[in-house]
Amino acid sequence: METSRRTVLTAAAAAGLTAAAAGPAHASSYASSGTAGVVGP
Repeated sequence: METSRRTVLTAAAAAGLTAAAAGPAHASSYASSGTAGVVGP
């Protein structure tokens, strides 16, 4: 149970770092799509 929770948190952290690394252009894409953390067109 604890292991799966840690895996989820690690995956979430990795996704956050990826989004941060993508830069402001992608951040505005997230905002316009209304779904943070999901890569949209």
